[in-house]
Amino acid sequence: DFSTVDIVQDLNRLLKINSGNSSTLPEVDLNHAMGCVAVIVKYLEMLSDDSNFSRFHISTIDLNQYMKLDAAAVRALNLLPSSLDGSNKSVSLLGLLNKCRTPQGKRLLGQWIKQPLLDEKKIEERLNIVEAFFNNVVLRQTVQEELKKFPDFSRIAKKFQKNRATLQDCVRVYQAVGRMQELVTSLDGCQDDHRPLINELFIAPLQGLTDDFSKYIELIETTIDLDQVENHEFLIKPSFDEGLQECREKMDELQQKIPRELNKAANELGLEAGKTIKLETNNQFGYYLRITRKEEKKLRGSKKFTTLDTRKDGVRFTNSVLRQLNDQFQALKQSYDDTQSNLADEVIKIASGYGEPMQLLSDTLAKLDVLISFSHVAACAPIPYCRPKILPKEQGSVILTAARHPCLEVQDEIAFIPNDVTLNRGTKQTADCIANLSSN
Repeated sequence: DFSTVDIVQDLNRLLKINSGNSSTLPEVDLNHAMGCVAVIVKYLEMLSDDSNFSRFHISTIDLNQYMKLDAAAVRALNLLPSSLDGSNKSVSLLGLLNKCRTPQGKRLLGQWIKQPLLDEKKIEERLNIVEAFFNNVVLRQTVQEELKKFPDFSRIAKKFQKNRATLQDCVRVYQAVGRMQELVTSLDGCQDDHRPLINELFIAPLQGLTDDFSKYIELIETTIDLDQVENHEFLIKPSFDEGLQECREKMDELQQKIPRELNKAANELGLEAGKTIKLETNNQFGYYLRITRKEEKKLRGSKKFTTLDTRKDGVRFTNSVLRQLNDQFQALKQSYDDTQSNLADEVIKIASGYGEPMQLLSDTLAKLDVLISFSHVAACAPIPYCRPKILPKEQGSVILTAARHPCLEVQDEIAFIPNDVTLNRGTKQTADCIANLSSN
């Protein structure tokens, strides 16, 4: 159903509009485009999820800036991997060029390969960046190492949008943002003629995003117990909330008393604490004592202890004091966990407001990752690639000297012979070549 009857109303709910109404947007006048948007909204059931409201932007993409490739051309040019390639990734152009270090970079590379640019200025811009990293091995390798440390910001942003994020996701963003200055410092190592372009496309945006995340950094450092992150525990700081702090102090006090029961039980049973008798904890019983089945006879005649169960690894038991301390501890722990959960939800809700900067950071890192991947492949080829000279559309000729197929030359046991190719505009040879390519 391509009906656009309700499209303005739907867009008012879905789009992030600073002022006015979506009916004033120029895109609304594009009937076919709005029909497609209406179908997407209905198919994805976007209006049924409140988290989608005021989350999106709409803009017109000029498709004339991209080369149009049909499925036959994609197959003929080996642009994308196929099921017949097996484990040899370099058979396709995507596999050959994919030296990306981030998930978002790999996705953008696939998009670029399927949508080759036609705009001369944008092509030259990309080539300038590739050349800067091609000529500076240390800079290229340093930045690639830094990129490895960044998570998939696009996926994390979507988790925040869908209310599926956790404190661990908050910490991952915090840690990654903390590494941005190191990346900027590495990019500062570029001092050639392309430095202004690198500054414009990467250094300045990254510094701006660092400023945007300053309040986020403050939020995480104020609320989350970063000392426990090393233990893979993601918790709210007890000191952040008075009730949480009080509960934590009582739990710590009980955790000091509980081990004393182990020593008392060891003395009464004539066992060695920590070896033949142990204090353990689990979700079922909480804190309890355990002895080996070999020592079970020492437990039988005593009325001070109550057996919980008998297993292959020994007998689990408790006494009245330990049971009382355990009950108190479990009650406090439940209260502590509930308070933790409520506070964590609040922190995550605030952090979700940074979804847009996360996506901008993801886009910036992806573009940097792909261009460095190009420079890496160009520099590490059997014979390093050279930079093509790009002419305006409908001008000049195609002249290739000692041209090599990038995928074939890296295959084992294949001796590839370079070829010269000259296609002069308007000549019979060019027309015959294009006709032969079309027939194949």
